[in-house]
Amino acid sequence: MTIKYCDYANGNDTTGDGSRTNPYKTITRASEGLTGGDEVRCAKSAAPSALSGTLTWTNGSATVATSVDLTGVLAAKDFIRKTTLNAADYDVWWEISSITSTTITLASKFRGYSDTTTGLKLGVTDTGGAAATTTHVQEISASGSSVSSKLKISGGWDLSLESPEQTGLTMYWQSGTNRYGYGLYSSSKNYISLKKLGMLRYYYSFYIGGYSYDWDYIYSLNPGSMPISFSADTSGSQSINHHYSATTGTIRPLYILSSDCIVKNSAFVGGYGYQVSFTVFENCVFDLTLFNFYAGISFFINCDFRSSPITSYTHGIVYMYNPVNLPSLSTFGLSAYYYNKDPYLYDLPLYRAFFVKNLDGDGIDYTVTIGGIGKSNVVDARSGKCLEIIPGSTSYYHIQDFQFPANVSTARSLKFYAKKSAAFDGSADAAILFMGTKITDWTAISNLSTNYQEYSIIADADDTPLSGVYVLRIRVLKGSAGSIYIDDLSHS
Repeated sequence: MTIKYCDYANGNDTTGDGSRTNPYKTITRASEGLTGGDEVRCAKSAAPSALSGTLTWTNGSATVATSVDLTGVLAAKDFIRKTTLNAADYDVWWEISSITSTTITLASKFRGYSDTTTGLKLGVTDTGGAAATTTHVQEISASGSSVSSKLKISGGWDLSLESPEQTGLTMYWQSGTNRYGYGLYSSSKNYISLKKLGMLRYYYSFYIGGYSYDWDYIYSLNPGSMPISFSADTSGSQSINHHYSATTGTIRPLYILSSDCIVKNSAFVGGYGYQVSFTVFENCVFDLTLFNFYAGISFFINCDFRSSPITSYTHGIVYMYNPVNLPSLSTFGLSAYYYNKDPYLYDLPLYRAFFVKNLDGDGIDYTVTIGGIGKSNVVDARSGKCLEIIPGSTSYYHIQDFQFPANVSTARSLKFYAKKSAAFDGSADAAILFMGTKITDWTAISNLSTNYQEYSIIADADDTPLSGVYVLRIRVLKGSAGSIYIDDLSHS
């Protein structure tokens, strides 16, 4: 295994040798001549720095009020975030468009929990201003050799240590007035693993034109977190061109949050491969954009699809909310989707849930499956808050699980209240599972009305050979419209 180091701020592509003490400048130079099992390690960017005073964030607004004058420490093109995230927040850094002594204006509207709290400024690695939109700021110069022997390119390395440790992220940042250049370009390079790298303010953040890519926390601060937000760009495109894998490769969770963008003359491949990817686009205009949706889940909220053909729905799940210029799609809230069973997806249960934060800007977390969505609801609750299930499929159930204690050799009655909306004409039933096995038959949740009724299912003592957890599984199929509501679960 060969390890080469690069440091954009302090390295040199001419006099460097790729060692920790004499690194190359770019990924381009450091990746030359490497192969499967080798690794390019990028010097980490500065850690986020604390901001004085507090920031007042308002969901759906690009304006952030400051309690103190931050014009001396922040400027346009910097990225900021809350110090501590609320449950309804995305883990996203937000680009500044302009700043005064009292107000920060973001490049895109804030989506998250309205709050007044302390803030952070993102530490970045400046790559300067790219000469043109098509400038390749950095490139991947080699391929790996197989799925099990990838070429790794990773960020976040502390090169000040004699034995470097991966203690942060590398956030490459284009400091020019215009968002020019391809942050990281790759063409026909295979078996690549990219980890803990960010590309901010480029024409294309990542341009990937090869196969078998393993994206692991790209943009993310923590595994499973949301990414850096793309910024509004009224003059050109701002997107990831491709992110995909060959059928023998792997895509780990890839999260994209893009807001108020115009995407032109681009190709967007939604989660190509056979693992899970997750993308959210909000208030975006797609002009002459080619879409392919494969394995994974994609959300498009209030988006305009101008002259943008959708060429394939092969394996993916696509949710459209209030789309424009997309007449071929059937919409019902968030439940317009396209899904085709794929043998690789049989390893995942069909009710596999995705958790979406604050989708409608109301601070509510959603559970999303191929059969619909579940969300909290206070208007229709019996006592404070209930679960609303909005089924979206006549073929696949939306499944919601609830856990109850199980005592060895003891019967237990699992109870819940349920009602429907006036428009609901689908079906619902329930069963109990223990240790992954269904121990009761499916029981119809029958005679649903617009008023709550109590339902119960009994787990027999003979079906509980040891103490553990019962799972009450409620599943719902769509008719033509409507929701059902679940509240006040109990057991006896």
